[in-house]
Amino acid sequence: MTEKDFYYLNYLMLFGNTDGFSVSNLAKRALKMKEAQQKSFDDRVKHYFAKLNTETDSQELQRLFQQKHIEVWPSNLICQLHEKYGSVLLGLFHFGPHRHIFLDLAAQRLPTIAPIAGKAYWDFYNLRHSAPADFADSIQLLEVEKRKVGSSVFREIKKGRIGAIYVDGNMGPSSSKDDESHVEVEFFGKRINVKYGISRLQKLLKLPILPILSCEVGSELNGTSNKHIKFAEPILPMMEGEDKQEKIKDIYSHQKTMQTLYNFLSEEVKKTPEHWEFALCFHRWLAKETETDLLKSENFKDVISGKKRIELNKNKVVAIGTLENMVWIDFTNGEGYKPPKCNPLLFHKISKANKYALSNIYDATNTEVLQSFIEQLWKKNLITIV
Repeated sequence: MTEKDFYYLNYLMLFGNTDGFSVSNLAKRALKMKEAQQKSFDDRVKHYFAKLNTETDSQELQRLFQQKHIEVWPSNLICQLHEKYGSVLLGLFHFGPHRHIFLDLAAQRLPTIAPIAGKAYWDFYNLRHSAPADFADSIQLLEVEKRKVGSSVFREIKKGRIGAIYVDGNMGPSSSKDDESHVEVEFFGKRINVKYGISRLQKLLKLPILPILSCEVGSELNGTSNKHIKFAEPILPMMEGEDKQEKIKDIYSHQKTMQTLYNFLSEEVKKTPEHWEFALCFHRWLAKETETDLLKSENFKDVISGKKRIELNKNKVVAIGTLENMVWIDFTNGEGYKPPKCNPLLFHKISKANKYALSNIYDATNTEVLQSFIEQLWKKNLITIV
């Protein structure tokens, strides 16, 4: 499946098969937005290196490295929280021009520590060794995949650096949900598994969490772009003597914190869903639902003994691909299904037919296998019998 397919599937899970807007067009816009935001960040880094190689005026370089990409920041609030508590945790999201946040923090000379992954880490690494000293000193990044990254972040925040932590950095499109360090929260009516590292840091360091989103209104293409940081009320730490009963229930406390953060994200996703880049990964976070047997009281073999027909349940399933490569995705839980090997065109035939006659399988080879397979589709409510 392509990134566009993942966006399409996940928007179906978030919003349902609604007539209010085209989910397919939304997926296209999301992919274009992701690519545009990546290019915007890459162009900024290239511009920095070009100037470092050609500019000889140190004051001009200082001005360059003081410019922010996101115009409006709650800088005073960040500084106030830092002064009062000794530091602050910024709860970030993969939303809008989020890649620019670390550079903008450095442009404001706000000393920051952040675990990040992939190419972004090496961009910052190379830049840190070439930029003006006060800018470079403001950036300290750690590879998120490295061992003991959590303890390194803890030490640096304890020294006074601002902790910038992605709240929705749960897992990528192909990773596992075996990690036990997650809690369940509700998001668009679904239960999802989320990492709660930022909540653990808050509990250990007794620091506030300031949830922030990088928002963009308009477009740079027509000169109407307006970028700003939107923030929610700080989530204050529990201090000594406060609600001792709740402090005992660590998981409950973490779940409450993470739910507050995801509530903040959901409000913005409702407004501009294409700006949430990590809708790409949403299917990986879904909590496993309890298996329920959807069989009706009558026996399945009795139901299909007559001239019955079946239909794809389009309120629950989307078909992706063509012919024998077609798969069905249950967009209520993100699970995928392949047709049986003995009849690879079965999904294609059911999806394309208005009503597919069950009698078509009676004269086929492997009839029992096909009947059992269709029974399982019915149990999972992927098809309806008419």
